[in-house]
Amino acid sequence: MSTIGAVAIGLVVLWLLVTIAYQNAPLRTKLSRLDVIKTLPNWSFFAPQPITRDTHIVVRDLLVDGAVGAWRPASAFPARKVLHVIWHPEKRPEKILRDASRTLKLTRARTTSADVVQCSLAYLLILHYCTGQSPRQLNAVARQFAIVETSGREGRRIWITFISEFHRF
Repeated sequence: MSTIGAVAIGLVVLWLLVTIAYQNAPLRTKLSRLDVIKTLPNWSFFAPQPITRDTHIVVRDLLVDGAVGAWRPASAFPARKVLHVIWHPEKRPEKILRDASRTLKLTRARTTSADVVQCSLAYLLILHYCTGQSPRQLNAVARQFAIVETSGREGRRIWITFISEFHRF
């Protein structure tokens, strides 16, 4: 093995050991000062407050004659498989939408201005997804989205946590 190879392996092993140490909260504060280029990941396998509600985004269209269509899912994410515990790259869009939904609810709670909410990155991201992902109804002129949360399987509870304005196509 060459000297360069040994140094590279040594650096990777060192980075791995420091990454493991970085998962400990007291060490993280000390190591974060040294990590100026942010190469140390923070893994959190278990949330301090587990999610107890599922988030769904639904849309409906405003038709040319003024009628409003029925609410329907903006996306249908496939059912989980056993392999998804290890490898599930298709989860990224779902995670992005869930995070944007949570951010949108927080933004709305922290401001009284509808303009601030509608100009937020989370709102625009969800709106872009809803207008581009889900096919629109025939004669539709505008679309509205809502964030709905559900809890439980039997006796399912439903909360409508956000409803947008109608947006023209």
